[in-house]
Formats: sequence, C-alpha cells, structure tokens
Amino acid sequence: VYIDEKLLGVINVDNVQEYNGFSKSDIEMMNYIKNELQLVLKNFIIKDKLSYMANFDELTGIYNRRRFKNILANELNSIGKTQKKLCLAIIDIDDFKKINDFYGHNVGDRALQFFTHIMDVNIDEQNTYARMSGDEFVVLFRNCEVQKIREVLEGIRYKLSKEPFNDIRISFSYGICEIDKSKDMTMD
Repeated sequence: VYIDEKLLGVINVDNVQEYNGFSKSDIEMMNYIKNELQLVLKNFIIKDKLSYMANFDELTGIYNRRRFKNILANELNSIGKTQKKLCLAIIDIDDFKKINDFYGHNVGDRALQFFTHIMDVNIDEQNTYARMSGDEFVVLFRNCEVQKIREVLEGIRYKLSKEPFNDIRISFSYGICEIDKSKDMTMD
C-alpha cells in the first residue's frame, strides 16, 4: 500500500524477504490508519442510526410522523402535475387506553406491534403508512378508489377479529379523505 511519503510515509505490506518484518515506523503508521478508519466507521454507523431514528418509529419500525409529513408534502406538491389519485386514511385503535390500563404498557406495546404487522401484510407497497402518535396511524393510498380502501381497511379489521392478540380483540375506527387536486389542500 502506498501512501504519500510527504504526508505519512511508505508502508511495506508485501514482504517476501524472510526475517524482514514491519519496522516500528510501519507499525505506528498502520495503527494511525486503523484509528482513522475506526473513526470513519463509527461516524458512518452513528449517522445511519440517527437517520433511522429521525424517520422511523422505534416501537413499530414503520415511518414516524416526521417522515410521513415529508412524504405527504411531496405528494401534495406533485399532485397537480400528475394524474395520481390520493386518499388518506386516519386510523385510531379503539379503547387502546383500556389495554394499557388492564394489561400494562408492555402488552400495549406488543399489541401496537401486532397491529402494525397486520397492516404491513395487508397494505401493498405502493401505499405509505405511519404511526402518528400513540395508537393513531395514517395511510396514504395512491391510485386507489375509496371503496377499495374501505375493503382493505375492513379486511384488516376482519383479520384482527379472527386473530386476537393474547386473547385481546383489537379493533379500530377510521376515516378516509380523498385528496382533490382541483382544490388547494394543505396537510392540515
């Protein structure tokens, strides 16, 4: 490996001569390079972790409110330029406070993870969903009719009724908003 002599010097890492190992200077240089590489790798890992934390909900692993708002803002900006049809579904788990109060917050957390899993299996990849807060979720449906969205959400509700979590039947309420590109709609 050759590194500019003026900056660091030369390190011989390919030695075919017997009894001619690395010099003290070579070892110091390799330790310097090793330390620099460790810093670069640590910074990369920290940056990657911070990026994940900024965009994903820690508990459920799906998009968080911040990331969803960015996605929705981009969609609203481009809706006038495209022929895309967008609908927004707001979801609230029914009586979630009772689950936390009766079974404890750990079970409540696992119930949210179970609910997210059911959503993940039933909402296709072209659509985006996120946890807004607590037991509130949102789904942005692209190129989908309101009736089809109702069918998807009712299908999720049906699966939840047939697959209770720890003998707890999870249900939810929802509302659907069709985003009309002819109106100047904001995220609010």
